[in-house]
Amino acid sequence: MGKRITISDLANELGLSKTLVSMVLNGKGDQYNINVDTQKRVIELAKKLNYRPNQNARSLRTGRSNSIGFIIPDISNAFYARIARVLESELEKHEQRLLICSSDEDPEREKELVDFLMSRNTDGLIVASSLKQSWFYVSAIEGGFPVVLIDRKFYDNAKIPSVIVGNHQGAFDAVDEIINSGKKDVYMLTLTPEYISPLRDRRSGFLDALKKHNIDGEGRIIEVSHNNAENEVIEKVGKLINDGTPNGFFVSNNLLTVDLLKLLRSKNIGIPKDVAVISFDDIPLFDLTSPAITAIAQPVEEIAKEVARIIMKQINNDTVELTEENVVLGTTLVKRRSV
Repeated sequence: MGKRITISDLANELGLSKTLVSMVLNGKGDQYNINVDTQKRVIELAKKLNYRPNQNARSLRTGRSNSIGFIIPDISNAFYARIARVLESELEKHEQRLLICSSDEDPEREKELVDFLMSRNTDGLIVASSLKQSWFYVSAIEGGFPVVLIDRKFYDNAKIPSVIVGNHQGAFDAVDEIINSGKKDVYMLTLTPEYISPLRDRRSGFLDALKKHNIDGEGRIIEVSHNNAENEVIEKVGKLINDGTPNGFFVSNNLLTVDLLKLLRSKNIGIPKDVAVISFDDIPLFDLTSPAITAIAQPVEEIAKEVARIIMKQINNDTVELTEENVVLGTTLVKRRSV
C-alpha cells in the first residue's frame, strides 16, 4: 500500500509553503490573490498524486466533520431504510453525509454508538431511541451537541426536538376499519419493550378502538421480542389459532406483518375471508401480495425533510439548546384487499 499523500508532500514537490497549498486546495486561492498559474500547478499535482484531504485533521481545525450520525433500531426495516434514503438526499444539500448505525433495540449498544459517533466529531445525531429515559440525550444537548429524535419520543417531558407521526390515531383508524368490516374478534401483534413511544401509542389506539365498539381488550395484545420475532409469532399466534382462529389482526409494524402472513399462509388461513389484517406502516411489498395488504402509511418524505430542517437549524446555530420543537405528522389508511 502506497504512502498517503499529505499537504507537506505537495508543498515540498512544488517548492511552496504548506499554507499556500492549503489555501489553494480549500478554494481560497483567489481570495488571497494567489497567482492563477500557481493555483493550477497545485491542483494538477494534487490530482496526479491522488491527494485526499485528511478529514480528521480538517474537522479538528474547523470543529465540523460535515457528517451526521443516524442511529436506528434495525436497518432491515424498510421504513428506516426509506427514511435514510430521503435524509441522505436532503442533507447532501447542506454538504453533510449520513453515518448509519443499527442499535438492535439494545439500549447499551445505542449508548456505545452515541459515544462512537461523538468521538468521531460528527456534527449532530438523529436517533430513533430505544432508551427509556431522556437524560442521556439531554446531557448531550446541554453540552452543545445537536440531537433530533425521529419516530420516537420520551415521556418524561424532556425538551428534545422530535419528529413523529400520530401513532394513536393511526392505530385507532386501523382497528376501527377491521371492526366495521364485521370482524370483531381482533388481536394486536406487537413488539417489546412496551415503553417505546410508537408501540405504546399504537397499543393505546388499539384499545380505544375496541372500547368504542364495546369490545373487552383483556388478553388481546400479543407481544414478541425484537430479536426473536419470527419464532415467537409462530409460537404465540400459532397457539392462538389452534385454540380458535381470531378474525382480525392489527400489526404494529411491517416486519411483524410479513411474519404473520407467512404463518397464516402455512396454515391455509384465508385473507380476508377468515381473518382481516392491517399493518402499521406501508411498504411496496404489501401492494404485490395476494391479497394486497391494507396498511397505515407514514409520510416518509415529510418526516425526513422535517428532521433534516431541524438538525441543520441546530448545527448552524451558535448555541444548541433544549427545545420543545415537536412535529407530529398525520398518517393515511391505505385500503386494499386484506380487510
